[in-house]
Amino acid sequence: MSDAAPIRPAHIEETIQAIARLQAEHQRKATALQHTVERVTAIIGRTTFVGGLTVVMAVWIGGNLLAAQLHLPVLDAPPFNWLQGGSGVLALYITVFILSTQRRENDLSELREQLNLEPVITNEQKTAKVIQLLEELRRDMPQVSNRQVPRGGRHGPTG
Repeated sequence: MSDAAPIRPAHIEETIQAIARLQAEHQRKATALQHTVERVTAIIGRTTFVGGLTVVMAVWIGGNLLAAQLHLPVLDAPPFNWLQGGSGVLALYITVFILSTQRRENDLSELREQLNLEPVITNEQKTAKVIQLLEELRRDMPQVSNRQVPRGGRHGPTG
């Protein structure tokens, strides 16, 4: 037994190579800003970001409440208008980052779908040709009787 990878048919290998080229081209065409946005979006999507954000907010609130209790100058007194404003701006940026990243991914997905459609169409054409050849063969062989297969029916021996 060999540990070599199974040999793929040429059309499958061509499709795999085409998808790899498509993804590489998609990455190559991205601007530095797009790459930065994707990195930021990847960071935002982690649970550690949510945890870190929660800690920052808790420290902000706790620090301001503690400062008020100790009669020290308070940076942002309740209802924490600075925190609310900062959270709103952060939410706006996060939304834009996510939408920008999704748009780029959707563009790549559409290109990939078009690429995957080509072999499907080719296979349909080949299947139609095989059916045509089988019909010609059946007409040329009088000993083969006609058999009706109901629409949506099975094509097996009991079909």
